[in-house]
Amino acid sequence: MVTKEKILVVDDEPSIRKYLQTLLEVDGFDVETVSSGREALSKVNGGERPDFIILDVLMPEMNGIETLKELMQIDRSLNVLMLSCSNEVGTVVEAIRIGAHDYLTKPFEKTELDAAMLKSRQKKELTTENQALRDYCDQITEDLSFLAASPQMVRIRQQILQIAPVDVPVFICGESGVGKEVVARMIHLRSKRRNQPFVKVNCAALPGELLES
Repeated sequence: MVTKEKILVVDDEPSIRKYLQTLLEVDGFDVETVSSGREALSKVNGGERPDFIILDVLMPEMNGIETLKELMQIDRSLNVLMLSCSNEVGTVVEAIRIGAHDYLTKPFEKTELDAAMLKSRQKKELTTENQALRDYCDQITEDLSFLAASPQMVRIRQQILQIAPVDVPVFICGESGVGKEVVARMIHLRSKRRNQPFVKVNCAALPGELLES
């Protein structure tokens, strides 16, 4: 049985909500509508994760941009398409910068909405595939950079796997050439900062006063 994609329509105009619901249900989508950003946030905060959120920009009390910001704080993987009767460049750029996948100007053609949803699906698939590939490459890199057979090295590897996910400073000591940088890189690969740069600093080349500061 094929599961219907779920769409949440957020618009303060009843006619737009009804039009989009009818338009999308004809194509087989499971559509729910709400009239405000706060209602949308309440549903997402309650655990709902629609496949698409179609969000109007111009709404009273809490506009679409404010709603989008809070949605992205809850879950940046949400597929949000913005709707507006205005195509001001500043608003479009702001919406995309915050995390919207696309921006449609009212009135719009159904083909435009279909194209925006298709592009959003493809973007999500590429992001998922890219992360899976990164994880796989990191795993290969990790295994090749730390080959351990002796009980002592296996124990060090186990200690690395234990400490890496924890957000605490780690002091690695040992004679020159024993592999301190290899250990540091492996900790970085397994840490929450794995997507951030690994930065090496040659402390011996820095003046004492600068190093202390």
